[in-house]
Amino acid sequence: MATLRDDIADIEARLDDAEDTARDLPHGEKYLWLVLGFLRRLLELHLELVDEVERELDPRRPDSAPKA
Repeated sequence: MATLRDDIADIEARLDDAEDTARDLPHGEKYLWLVLGFLRRLLELHLELVDEVERELDPRRPDSAPKA
């Protein structure tokens, strides 16, 4: 899961760079901002999934044992 978190952080950094680029593209800035907003929300969903998986698979959690 840590690798997935690292990958998401890398993508977030790339989105930051894309935001900087968007400011320099007045003709397409509106559309790029729409896509960047969508991608940030999608990454947030991925992080929520990682959090949930970590909680569910936590060996210290009494109900985390696999169900037969």
